[in-house]
Amino acid sequence: MRCHFFSIFGVLALIVLQAPQASAQTSCDSRIQREIARHNRAMESYYRSQSGGQDGIKAGNQTRYLVGTNPREAVLLVHGFMASPFEVQNLGRGLNRLGLSVLMPLLPGFGSSADIANQSHASQWQQALRSHLSLVASCYDRITLVGFSLGGALALNFALSEAPEDRVLQSKITRLGLVSPLVKSATKLSGTINNLTRLFANSISIRKLFDLTQNPDLLTPLKHPSFYNSAIPLHAVAQTLKLSRKLQRTPRWLKSSIPTYLSVSEKDQTIDWQAAVKFSRTHFRSLEMRRFDGNAAEEHQLPLSPKAFLITRDLKNLIFKPF
Repeated sequence: MRCHFFSIFGVLALIVLQAPQASAQTSCDSRIQREIARHNRAMESYYRSQSGGQDGIKAGNQTRYLVGTNPREAVLLVHGFMASPFEVQNLGRGLNRLGLSVLMPLLPGFGSSADIANQSHASQWQQALRSHLSLVASCYDRITLVGFSLGGALALNFALSEAPEDRVLQSKITRLGLVSPLVKSATKLSGTINNLTRLFANSISIRKLFDLTQNPDLLTPLKHPSFYNSAIPLHAVAQTLKLSRKLQRTPRWLKSSIPTYLSVSEKDQTIDWQAAVKFSRTHFRSLEMRRFDGNAAEEHQLPLSPKAFLITRDLKNLIFKPF
């Protein structure tokens, strides 16, 4: 059943990459909306089947598509671990107000329970990114790929992919946005997670982990329980570590000319922000960066912070700046 569900992402990937004429844009956007509705129904059905009917997609966690007025430019905006499109909606709405269409997919396994998340794999998250990128590329010539945290790791992995089958879609990416990308976990968090996997079989509640660690990055999931897992899925955590280790093995000579934007916070206790900076400087020739220093009140969840408007403004400059 699992393989059957995730093959849906493969179906999306088969959509022909041909931008329509401006006069057909409304029809094209309507087709994207139909595909998203079908995808949301399929994911809901799969979650129910895997949980004996108990766990579906939480209300408001489904894939979202904001239609813009720009007939050529669009954005694919990917959320982070344990989360949903809610996590990046402030950025999405800000970019949509600029006239850009914005697709914010729900990554497979998330938007429901820890048990469902534990059944997901890094390869499925990566395929979901490809499939939604293909869907956007079927209507738009120029795509800005933006990823937060886990979404940033997936965006990096795709942008730097050497797989021949990725080249057509890579050519559609004209800008890359990275917000707190998970290149490497923060050292203290990695040690905590390693210890937890020895003590807990499948998951640990976020409240319990916060009580143990006092990690301020956990306050956002606690504040918005409807849009995050209530427990940390430890098997899925192992998949994020697998993805970050793959990124860290990227050859230093592999470089991209995609104009890229990076934002990080020195107070981040989830990712190693210095590793993210070093990686981005190594692999992207055209890089612009915003770093929130230790005096700022911003931590890991930058898209939900009061400074999200600054990131939106930076992304606007990135997208519309001629290179």
